[in-house]
Amino acid sequence: MSFQGLFSWFGTVGQQWASSLLIFSPEKGKQFVLASLNAFVKAAKNFFKKFGWVLLIVPFVWMTQAVFGEYADFFLSPYFIGAIDYILVCFVFLVVRPSLSLKNCKYFSRYISSFFMLLLILFSIAIVQWFTTVILYMIFQSKFVVLLIERFLFLFEDISLFVFLPSPLFLYIGFFYFDSAGGLVGALNAIIRGVRMAFYTYPLSLILMFFFILIGFLVAYPLFILFSYLSIPFGLQYLINKVLFFVYYILVASCFSIIYTKKAHEDYDLFVRIK
Repeated sequence: MSFQGLFSWFGTVGQQWASSLLIFSPEKGKQFVLASLNAFVKAAKNFFKKFGWVLLIVPFVWMTQAVFGEYADFFLSPYFIGAIDYILVCFVFLVVRPSLSLKNCKYFSRYISSFFMLLLILFSIAIVQWFTTVILYMIFQSKFVVLLIERFLFLFEDISLFVFLPSPLFLYIGFFYFDSAGGLVGALNAIIRGVRMAFYTYPLSLILMFFFILIGFLVAYPLFILFSYLSIPFGLQYLINKVLFFVYYILVASCFSIIYTKKAHEDYDLFVRIK
């Protein structure tokens, strides 16, 4: 890259960073908040109407353990619960993302094939987590230390979900992936585009990321802890926790979807076209 090209690139970065921060101006800030809240209300209604029943699977198994016998342990394991969480997160992307299509069963069924790669990733993470747990226990000989490390390394724990999922990079990649044809090529292109959008909107994305992480730790996570220590049945506790989490995450995704849509349309050549 020539000096002139490098200078032009830095100019583009500076321009994009400055324009992204304009969203905090009084007028645009008001529009952004109203658009985000509107998207959140519509997405939350659609999500719980279409997929709220999935959150009842674990409480149902817990209440009917005698019927399921030894299979109940699998359905109540953190791995199965974590897989449900991530599949539902995929549906959050589909509910939140802008679309001219009516978001009915036909709409969602078109994307089921895109979940195949997600399932492979989840299976791979589960295997890596199992091996890592064994190795960490061999090193530290302490279940408590292993648990603490696992909570920061893996994604199946609630506290890790609060830190990882508000990541702008994760959200942008998810939006680009579900706007693609899916498959390996779609995933690779989504990663490239997501990294590009996260970089060119870095100041704005960073501020929003820390804002939502702060909400997660100061508001949402204390509620998780509160309900965990209350003397309520596990099934009801699980249901309340998951409803709180998905309300929180739909709000996060709705805000970033507004930024994603705006930038993808205004700067198509920069964010979408892969040269």
